[in-house]
Amino acid sequence: MLATLVVAAVAAAGPVRVTVEVVEYVSQKPLVGAKVTLIEDTPDASTPREFTATTAARGKARFELPHLNFKFKE
Repeated sequence: MLATLVVAAVAAAGPVRVTVEVVEYVSQKPLVGAKVTLIEDTPDASTPREFTATTAARGKARFELPHLNFKFKE
């Protein structure tokens, strides 16, 4: 069990690529041109970082984040 946790921590270290797919609620078709903003979710961050991307033709926005502690900004 400990070996599994160590491998997961090593795999999550460093920059992370995140893809967000946005689809229309009723038709479930990709939503092109939607603005997606992720904000850092760490309790000790005095000024949380924000990353913004716009969905492309397939309704996907791609991010390169320093870690996985981010959430959607409302």
